Amino acid sequence: MIVVTSRPNNAVQKSAAFRIIPVAPLASGDYVPFISKLGISTTQAIQIREAIRKSPSKLTSLISTPLMLTMVVIVYQSEYEIPETLPEFFDKLFHVVFTRHDKLKAAYSRKHHSGLSERKLLSLFEAFCFMSMQNSFTRSLSSEQFERAFNDATEYAEDCKCESDNFKLDLTKVACLMIEEGLDTTTFLHKSIMEYYAASFIKHSADEVAALFYAEVAEDSRYWWEVLAFLREIDSFRYCKNFAIPESKIIKSNYFEVENQRTNKSLVNILAKCYPGLCLNLTPSDEEKQLLKVSSYGPFRQEKYLGMINFSTMLLDPIEKTIPDPLTSSAVRELFEGLNIKEKSGTKIYELPVSLLIMKLGGEHFWKAIDAFLSKLDKQSEEALKVIEQQEKRKAIFSKKQVIKKWAPKGP
Repeated sequence: MIVVTSRPNNAVQKSAAFRIIPVAPLASGDYVPFISKLGISTTQAIQIREAIRKSPSKLTSLISTPLMLTMVVIVYQSEYEIPETLPEFFDKLFHVVFTRHDKLKAAYSRKHHSGLSERKLLSLFEAFCFMSMQNSFTRSLSSEQFERAFNDATEYAEDCKCESDNFKLDLTKVACLMIEEGLDTTTFLHKSIMEYYAASFIKHSADEVAALFYAEVAEDSRYWWEVLAFLREIDSFRYCKNFAIPESKIIKSNYFEVENQRTNKSLVNILAKCYPGLCLNLTPSDEEKQLLKVSSYGPFRQEKYLGMINFSTMLLDPIEKTIPDPLTSSAVRELFEGLNIKEKSGTKIYELPVSLLIMKLGGEHFWKAIDAFLSKLDKQSEEALKVIEQQEKRKAIFSKKQVIKKWAPKGP
């Protein structure tokens, strides 16, 4: 039997002589056996596994491939610890793979094909990652998309000129932060790599550039949630000032402050703005098909705002508290006259609009959920203000210095 491993869509997979079997992702039980194959002692491999397990960062969610685990091992051997946060890991990763990567291999050193220094290469890579996201590219880039992101990046990364092919060689052959798949696709080793370095591009941009970015995504942030999660940690002052507080105000203005009175109609209008057409699906819960239960509810469009991410789940509790218990099919037909009833595989599905539920049975529990959500928004804004105030305090350092200079005794 002959076993061949390859990238997805490699030419060998087109041969009828082979059966294609996808490789399973790494599990934590695979760490020690794999690390031992890197020439590392079993004792140290166990130490690395335990360091990963005890790390407060979310590294375990990223370690699904041998290459990603190898990156973690390289960082660990360089730093003698697993970084406590994902931003810290990615920050160290670039330096390690380009500067210390080959220390694991005696008498071996690879050149940078781009001819750029590590600092300039990092600057170009950050711009490349950001422009990939700005152009709405996914983790995998076609040759045309790679070229477009590269050309955009060279325009915005100062003094980082090089050839596209050489830049790609540095990423895929030297650093292995991207991999080539087939003839026309280059893929980030992990989506978080693209997201972190895109965030790093904003962090290293001027205040005016960062302000423009934050203002734009505050209006619709759904594509940038993971980037924003990194920016909350690595660019906290500008994130709080230009995004967190403005977005909170936008959410309140667009959804919750338009209704001044706490009536059922106002509540229905609020939920209609958040989730148009929100309904409950009721299905039988007993063999006689007399008792009903909520089997699902929706539809939910993807949230535009990061701050709204948990609001839909907060509606489940008021729904359950508002619906009568027990809920019978006869009571539903009587109470909510004219319901749309569908049938699937011989089972009746009652489609109950949440607006009708509120108008018939009241919205007390929904208002409580909204109050809890708005309190959460206010708390996030308060925490953001604390970050801003803490930074603003530092201005006093220089005002005090001016006072000292003003009152300092003059020399003879």
